[in-house]
Amino acid sequence: MAINTKYLTVDDLLTRLGEHEADQILGTGNRGNRRIDRERAQTEIMAVDALIEGYVRPRYPRGFTVLPPLLSGLAYDIVRYRLRGLGGQSSDMAEVVKQRYDDALKALRDIANGMITLDTDGDGEQPDGPTVANAVSAVVPPSRMRPAFKGYLDR
Repeated sequence: MAINTKYLTVDDLLTRLGEHEADQILGTGNRGNRRIDRERAQTEIMAVDALIEGYVRPRYPRGFTVLPPLLSGLAYDIVRYRLRGLGGQSSDMAEVVKQRYDDALKALRDIANGMITLDTDGDGEQPDGPTVANAVSAVVPPSRMRPAFKGYLDR
C-alpha cells in the first residue's frame, strides 16, 4: 500500500539509490530470493517528511504550489543516512553520506532561520518581501482605569 509522502517517494528513493545500493541497504532475504523492503523505506521517508515539515512549515505555512527540488534532495540525503544506519561502518561512502546528512540538516536550519528562501509557487522568482512577520501589530483599547482615578491623577 503506497502512502502519499510530500518530499520523496519510495520509487524516487530507489531510483536515486540505484539497484546496487538499494539492495545493500534495503535488501532482505537470501541470495536467490532477495527483495527490496519497501515498507522500511516508506517508514523512514514518513519520518523524514515529518522532520522537514517541522523546519519548513512555520516559515511557509501555506505550503508550495510546486515543491522546491531542494527539499526533495534534502529528504533523499536524510533518508539515505537513516537507512544506512552507519552502525560501525567506516568507509569513504559512509563519510560522504554522513557529510550530506549534516549538510541537509544545516540547510533545513537555514531555511527555518530565513537564510535560505524557497520559491513557493515554482515560477523561479523569490517571494516579494518576507515570508514571516517581522513585526506584530495590535490594537490596544483605551484603559478603563483612567476614569476611576479621575481627580486623583490630576493632582
